[in-house]
Amino acid sequence: MDTQVAKATIDVIRRERMRRRSRLPDHPDAAYDQWLFWDTPFVNELCLMVLVAIHHQVERELIGVAAQKTDDGKPLSRVRYQERLRIERANWKSKRKSIITKLELDSFPEWNRDLEALRQIANDYKHTPWRRPDDKLLKLLQVDLKRNYAPLAESDGIREGLAVFLKLKRDADYCAIASKLLRRADKFLTAVKKQPGLSKVNWGTVSFRPKDFEH
Repeated sequence: MDTQVAKATIDVIRRERMRRRSRLPDHPDAAYDQWLFWDTPFVNELCLMVLVAIHHQVERELIGVAAQKTDDGKPLSRVRYQERLRIERANWKSKRKSIITKLELDSFPEWNRDLEALRQIANDYKHTPWRRPDDKLLKLLQVDLKRNYAPLAESDGIREGLAVFLKLKRDADYCAIASKLLRRADKFLTAVKKQPGLSKVNWGTVSFRPKDFEH
């Protein structure tokens, strides 16, 4: 997994967070309100968008690995690999469990823990960013289900629960959380790609003509 863009983006968000803190009003009440109701949710949303992007990148790379997982392990031509890629993309949407079984993802400790948290966060933020997070995420983080949590970008309780879940300090911000999940995702994908039975792809000559690109 190429993490350079995600790391650079998180660094930009971290600097923006620091800039906003340095420009808070002198009056303590005004500064508190500004930070709590405007600056923090804004920075958190930026980090959550990065986490959504990381989640989708993990999905793309898993689909690519699934396309390389053949019965005989023999090299694949570029055309054959692209055919298998289309099949696995469809499988990920309708038969996701078939890829999980095929790649033995349940055998990787990160899959049902860190990557599941990443998936739940991404789905929650994409589909219902304005309400209390889904109970599936709350149960995974082992936080108090009876609390009336704010949406992801606004909830200190969820942020603290996620920080503890990832073995960070309780007051860790979303920049630290995003960085930790990025490292976990990278470690996971590296391990998945090292498993036996993956066929190499013989790419051959690649055309740069627009009509030859897959859309």
